[in-house]
Amino acid sequence: RNRRRLPKERLAMEDMDGMDSKSLLQDVGNHPENLSLNTADGYILVPLRERQMFLRLDVWPFLVCYLLLMVLDFSNDALDGSFTIVVVLSQIFFPLVLLSHVVLFLLCQWDIFWRAAVGYQRLSMESAKSQWTHCLVEAPHIDKHHAAHDAGIVQIQRQNDIVICRFQDVIFRCANQETDADITLWDVERGADHSVHDGYSFHRLRYPAHLSLSFYRLWTGHTSLQNLVEAQQVYGNNVTPIRLPPFLEMLQEQLVAPFFLFQVLCVLLWCLDEYWYYAVFTFFALLMFESTVAYNRLKSLERLRSHTMHGHEKMIYAYRPAFPPGTTDWVRIGTSEIVPGDIISCKEATARKGRNMAHHQKQHLNRVPADILILSGDVVVDEALLTGESVPQLKTSLEDTSTDRNLDLQEHKQSICFGGTNLLVTHEGDDTRFPAAPDRGVIGVVLRTGFETAQGSLLRTMAHTQKSVDGIHTRDTYIFILLLLLCAIFSAYVVWEEGWADESRNRFRLILHVIMIITSVVPPELPMELSLAVTNSVTDLMKRCQVYCTEIFRIPIAGQVNVCCFDKTGTLTSDEMQLKGVRLVDTENGNGFVEVMKPDESLPLEPTLIMAACHALALGGNGSDNVIGDPLEKAIMSTTGYRLVQNNELQRGTASEDGASKIQIVQRLNFTSRLKRMSVLAKVDSDDTIWALTKGTLNTVYAIDK
Repeated sequence: RNRRRLPKERLAMEDMDGMDSKSLLQDVGNHPENLSLNTADGYILVPLRERQMFLRLDVWPFLVCYLLLMVLDFSNDALDGSFTIVVVLSQIFFPLVLLSHVVLFLLCQWDIFWRAAVGYQRLSMESAKSQWTHCLVEAPHIDKHHAAHDAGIVQIQRQNDIVICRFQDVIFRCANQETDADITLWDVERGADHSVHDGYSFHRLRYPAHLSLSFYRLWTGHTSLQNLVEAQQVYGNNVTPIRLPPFLEMLQEQLVAPFFLFQVLCVLLWCLDEYWYYAVFTFFALLMFESTVAYNRLKSLERLRSHTMHGHEKMIYAYRPAFPPGTTDWVRIGTSEIVPGDIISCKEATARKGRNMAHHQKQHLNRVPADILILSGDVVVDEALLTGESVPQLKTSLEDTSTDRNLDLQEHKQSICFGGTNLLVTHEGDDTRFPAAPDRGVIGVVLRTGFETAQGSLLRTMAHTQKSVDGIHTRDTYIFILLLLLCAIFSAYVVWEEGWADESRNRFRLILHVIMIITSVVPPELPMELSLAVTNSVTDLMKRCQVYCTEIFRIPIAGQVNVCCFDKTGTLTSDEMQLKGVRLVDTENGNGFVEVMKPDESLPLEPTLIMAACHALALGGNGSDNVIGDPLEKAIMSTTGYRLVQNNELQRGTASEDGASKIQIVQRLNFTSRLKRMSVLAKVDSDDTIWALTKGTLNTVYAIDK
């Protein structure tokens, strides 16, 4: 999600005029292939107009057939049944029409594209926007198991001349891109990620997260009330509300599933064979089980929703229009009022003197409310909730102000506090563009809010994968059913051959028994047992381990795992390290290395400075001994004899022969995966000489030395 996405997600639109329902099914139903060829990872949106009740394809054709059958029946009664052929045709035609109606109804329940073809009319992008009532949205096919649930029909909302639709908490807009507010709000030259095309087209709501780096150095927030109100109208509140569907709606989805309907068919067959008491008991057992599954799904959503709902809202300072009109100042607002482009101040929460703060309350108050680019100051954050990394990360202000480069959320992540992470320590900067914030916190610009933040994207994924296929739709299950089906067909053939040759056998009961032999391949208990096992596994993971499984169909697959390989050994064992020794370059005898030197041996000044100052460590706020950061860097620095006094200042406990008792870090350039190195500019004691200290991969450092 940290990659630049807008060019990939440019939505493909085709001319859709003059297409009937059959063409809609053929074209839209083949979107998985078209998607991989035309739009890569992009969503596909199709404007629709809802048909009137009597113009739906599952109403008027069948209504005509039923009326015709009624006319034929009344005509035959009026003529005293003289037309025998009419009676025969009616007895054959009526079941076929009824069966077709039922099958079409079920297809609309199972497949969203059938529902769109039957109940809606497909429109073109050039048609009048006033005719649009709904929109068919298909998400990228990431996994074959999600094919049934990554498309939907959503209702269209209008805001002046802008068409807005929301699918799985992703907002799409259709407007003239020359005047669209999510572009015009940011008065900058549009880069590759915000390319503009003439006319109207759907696009995902744009956030100021990929603009030119120089933009963020010049941006001073929403300085006018008009811009602020416009941003609030476009982006809404900074909340992540998870919709709780009604219990009956979730139960209805369970009851129209193919396996449940197959089980109901088996129950009806048993009733015809005078097993009605067993059939009724099985039916109620199935109904209770499906109700339990729907209830567990609802409770899972409620537990997930409880993590986003808090009793009180955190208050922060934002640099906004103030009183008197025409001025800007720090204003105290709630985190739900934040909008992209806001300049805000973040400060870690501390308990008042004499009062203790509960751990969960402190975590809530220290949680970063949005994705924020740091403009002034530095902060230490805990990203364990999002990345699983137990080591706190040091985030510094954005130093790169290149005019020819855009912000990249992956490359510049060392300057971005992602929503959902926890603030540990903050240090105020010295940015002269803004007055000092009242809370003396870190100043940054809001990039993304709501479900588009790092935490919001995670919540959206968890909330909208609750409908994932259960444990019965697996390859092993179908192979098992196929083997049983072959045995059942052979058994049914033997019974049919033996029974049909016996003239005394009841033909109706013989046919009934043959059908029951075939349907018994899938006993009603099999889907129940498999689904129950998966459901219990999900519940157990949540209750005992606090683990949320977003793709429950993978639980049966996990049972086949024999070996698990982890790269986070520090998380599983210990994050402490010990320095065994140092190998220096042998400058006298070529490019070789000297023997390993023990950590307590006397090292030259240059490697000592690199080991002591070239790092991303920070103080934890509870004294100088509480150093947080990479365990490897902590172990290396501790052996040099230096300790952190401030985040950018180190002192040596004992005087050294070379007199380097104090190191002042002037500027820190954090490690980036693109450069494969990090650098630090530092001063030693009171000398004005600037040391450039660099560490990185062998090839990178060797290339610099060359």
